[in-house]
Amino acid sequence: MRQEKFDDLVGRLDAAAARSPFLFRVRTALWLLVGYFGIALAFIIVLSCAAGMFLAAVLGQEQGVIFIWLGLAVLVFGLWMIGRVTWSISIPPKEVQVTAGQVPQLFAVLRELAAKASAPMFHCVHVSEEMNASVFEMPRFGLPFWRRRHLVIGLPLMSALTEDEFRAVLAHEFGHLSPQHRRFSGMIYRLRRSWERIFEKMEEMTAGFFLGFLRHFVRWFWPRFNAHAFVLSRTCEYEADAAAARHVGPAAMSQALTRFRAVSRTLDESFWAPLWREASTLGAPPAAALQGMMQILERNLDSPPALQAFEESKRVHTTNADTHPCLRDRLTRLGTWNTFEKLDRPLPLPQASDSAASRLLGPALPELWNAVGSQWAECVKSHWEKRHARARLLRPFAEAGPSPRREEEWQRVSAVCELQGDEAAEPLLTDLLLKHADHGAARLVLGRLLLRRNDSAGLDHLKRAVKADRSLYQTASDIVHDYYWRLGDAQETRKVLLALDQQDHSGASGGTSSILPHSLGQDDLVVLLDRLRGEGGIAAAHLGMVPAADGHSLPMLYLCLSPRRPWWRFWISSDEESQIRRLSMQVNLPGRTLVFAPAGRHRKTAREMMLVPGTRLDL
Repeated sequence: MRQEKFDDLVGRLDAAAARSPFLFRVRTALWLLVGYFGIALAFIIVLSCAAGMFLAAVLGQEQGVIFIWLGLAVLVFGLWMIGRVTWSISIPPKEVQVTAGQVPQLFAVLRELAAKASAPMFHCVHVSEEMNASVFEMPRFGLPFWRRRHLVIGLPLMSALTEDEFRAVLAHEFGHLSPQHRRFSGMIYRLRRSWERIFEKMEEMTAGFFLGFLRHFVRWFWPRFNAHAFVLSRTCEYEADAAAARHVGPAAMSQALTRFRAVSRTLDESFWAPLWREASTLGAPPAAALQGMMQILERNLDSPPALQAFEESKRVHTTNADTHPCLRDRLTRLGTWNTFEKLDRPLPLPQASDSAASRLLGPALPELWNAVGSQWAECVKSHWEKRHARARLLRPFAEAGPSPRREEEWQRVSAVCELQGDEAAEPLLTDLLLKHADHGAARLVLGRLLLRRNDSAGLDHLKRAVKADRSLYQTASDIVHDYYWRLGDAQETRKVLLALDQQDHSGASGGTSSILPHSLGQDDLVVLLDRLRGEGGIAAAHLGMVPAADGHSLPMLYLCLSPRRPWWRFWISSDEESQIRRLSMQVNLPGRTLVFAPAGRHRKTAREMMLVPGTRLDL
């Protein structure tokens, strides 16, 4: 479901909830039952197929053994595939767990706030590297029973807040478990997190034979249930803020909220981005990488990105990208917006000895930083190594000189973007677009870079990018959403998205019924074939085209890539999907190009193109 449709649905549901809160809760409960019915139906289908095999084994004497083995295979494999999804929400978090023996001061504060909020205590408390704090319950099989309550606290958050501010954050989290939190709304708030994890797990697992039904169901169900839960969850956030204000005070809660955005943006720009760029030179993530995080944060809190983030936090409005309301709305409810609006820069960080981390974690703090750093390094090791290996492949392209060939020049520019960042590649992007003005991917990257600086000239680049390559529409629309959200101008978002949508359809031929063999020049074809042969893992490739409706513009090119996979696997893995997405950004041919796999929403196009003589490429 596109963001615009989701926004419209949430708007209608907001109005429905205001008209009749009781009926809206009933409607949400019915949608929740639909979700559990879908999972139950998947189990029933598997059990029915297995039962049919066993019945056939009883009736067919000669082939009975074969049917028994088939029934067992269907039962075990089907339940295993479905269980991979439902058990995904019951996997314990990977963050470092702390106990009352390690950090008695922290647990004393937790017990005090739990008593004030009349809320149950957490079963497990974890610390992480994130600038965040969150509470979630881990139900078994996604059902609202046998829950274990977990609290995850980010060490950077504790280090950036005073003790009173952090107590307000904890009181907010306890507010989500409090009886004052309306029971039904609180349950929906927590179950929404469970269904979100199911949806994310389904997207990671490319559908196989038994998983296809469940994946299609979850893709249909999740956005609709999420829209209903969204309305209730946002109310829960306001109630949790009010609970924190009652138990700790509105000033402490307000100060914690005002620090958050500037500190998060500073860490992203000054710490995480440079750290991940080190993957191009280091073969493994440094275990001690997090040690200097707070020193870097303190040095850069007055940097332009931090000041820009602070000003943006005053302008942004509540959107449906997150259940959390915007800062203006939350502080207005707390009665402190007028005070915050007068500030012209972020609040300074507390002294290290006065931070919540020092006061509540005490002598265990250095040990916890080491443990969190080691855990982070272990969790990202595989991804880091892939980035390092990819950097080794990209470095020759980034170090190559200018090339007159469009494809080779884009490889050079995209390699610099990936290894050094968009800013380092800006002169190369500008030069490339002077030579090839219709290069969609280059337009997209330059537009994204300019909008990140709040330069509206980037919008024109996005429109021209989508006009040159309509497969870039979704990425461009996400960039537009983020830009206008930071400016606090929701109305202008719809206007620009409408213009992008018109560019998306201008030049479309009206379908795929007129797919023809490609008319690619020999030079471009040789470059493409060399690229695909050097990539590895591609079993077959088909290239076709659809002439432009006006008869003058360049045609729309379709490049279908079939990954090489074992004979027993009938689906495309997540790694293969990632490979195709990456190639879609790297392969650039004259005209607009859509790169896809012969599965998913493009499977009909793929089947039709494979029947057209002359579309298969010789790999």
